[in-house]
Amino acid sequence: MLVRLIGKEPDDGVDDVHGSKVAVLRKSGIRADPDGEPCNLLHNYLRRAMAQTCRIRLARLDGDYTDRITDSLFFDVSPDQGVVAAQGVGPVAAREGSTSLDPDIVDRWSKERKVSAKGVDKHRAVARWFHEYVGAIPVEAITKRDVLAFKNKMVTLGVTAANANAKLSCLRTLLGYAVENDLLEANPADRVSVHDKDKDRRKRKEFELPALHALFSSPVYAANERPTMGRGEAAYWLPLLALYTGARLEEIAQLRVSDVRKEAYLDGDDRQQTTWVICVMQEDGLSTKTANSERRIPVHPDLLRLGFVRHVEQCVAAGHDRLFPALTPNKYGRLGAKWGEWWSIYRRDVCGIADRRLVFHSFRHTFKYHARHVGMIEGVQRQIMGHSPGDTADEYGPSGYSLHQLVEGMKLYRIPGLALPPPPLSCR
Repeated sequence: MLVRLIGKEPDDGVDDVHGSKVAVLRKSGIRADPDGEPCNLLHNYLRRAMAQTCRIRLARLDGDYTDRITDSLFFDVSPDQGVVAAQGVGPVAAREGSTSLDPDIVDRWSKERKVSAKGVDKHRAVARWFHEYVGAIPVEAITKRDVLAFKNKMVTLGVTAANANAKLSCLRTLLGYAVENDLLEANPADRVSVHDKDKDRRKRKEFELPALHALFSSPVYAANERPTMGRGEAAYWLPLLALYTGARLEEIAQLRVSDVRKEAYLDGDDRQQTTWVICVMQEDGLSTKTANSERRIPVHPDLLRLGFVRHVEQCVAAGHDRLFPALTPNKYGRLGAKWGEWWSIYRRDVCGIADRRLVFHSFRHTFKYHARHVGMIEGVQRQIMGHSPGDTADEYGPSGYSLHQLVEGMKLYRIPGLALPPPPLSCR
C-alpha cells in the first residue's frame, strides 16, 4: 500500500519523506506523535517505499513496465507462510510458488551435488550479497537487469574485478541450477562479467629453473631445518611430491600410509614387474576435486632416490595413519590449508620468490609443462594429473591407460638442469 501511495503522490511529494509521512497519516486517519516510535518506523518504511518507486520509474524509462517490487518489506506474506532471513534486507518471503536463492537454491544445489562445506559457505555468502545489494527477489523473478545491478553495485563499492567475477560465477552456478530445475527459462547471469584488464598478469605460471633452485636450496633442504609451522617432514616432502606428481596440495596433504603401496603389472614384453604407486582416493573422509581425480600415480625414481618410501616406512613403524601427521585441519577439514599459508610466506620471505603468479599450484603447472616437453602421451599426463579425458578414446578400457604405460610415462619426466636436494636426515 505504501509503495502504491507514494507512487501516486505528486512528484514534489516523493522527495519529501516528512510530507509523505503526514500524507499517509492523514489518509489513514491516524493521530500520532511526529517524534514517536510509530512515526519513526513509518519514516523508515517510507524511505524504503520511495526507493522502490524510484527503481520502478527508472525501469520504465528503459521500457520495463513489469512494476515489480523487490524489497521484501512490501511482499504480501500471511503469518502462516513464514519468512527466511536474508542478510541486510530483512525477511525473504517464502510465498507459495516462489523460491529463494538462499536458502532454497543453495540447500537443494549443495545437497544434490554433494558440495563441500567451504563451497556451500562461499555460494551462500554470494546469495546473501545479491539480496543485500539488489533486493530479496524470488528466484523466478530474477532478470538480467538484476544481475547487472549486482555487478554494478560491486564495481561502485570498489570490489576488484577478479573478486567480482568470482562472485558472479557463484551466482551463475546457482541460477544455472534453477534453470536445470525449471525455475527459470534461461540463466540471467550468463555472459555477465566485469572487465579484468589485469587477468593475464595474475595468471599462475610454472616454476622456472632459478625459482626451483631457490626453493630446493633453502634452509628446509640445505640445512634440514623444520620450522614449527612447516609441520615436520611436510615442509620437505609436500613441494617435492607436487613437483613430481602434479597433484594438488590437499590431495598430497591428506595421504595415508596405506595410499602408498607396491603394485604388480605386466610390461611391454609380458614380464612381471612391480612399482610403487601413490593412490589418490575419495573415501573415508578423503576428498578429490572431481571423480576423475581418483587415480594411481607411479612414484618417480627421483622420489625413490630421496627416500620417500623410507619416510612411508617410518610412519608405519611409528603407528601413524597419515604420511604427514603433524598437519592440522582448518575449519573445513582441509589439512593443507594452514600449511599452505606458511609455505607462501616461506617462499616469499625465505626463498625470495616474490612473483605472485608463483604459488603452490604452480607445481602442477610445472609438471604439465615438463611432461609435454619430454613427450609424455597427453592421455597419460591427464590420467596422472587427474584431469578429465581429452576425448572419448581416453575413456576406453576399464581404467584408462595401463599401469605399465603410466610407469613408462613417468620415467620420461625430468626437469632439465634441476639439481636434487639432499635426502632429509631421517631418510639417510
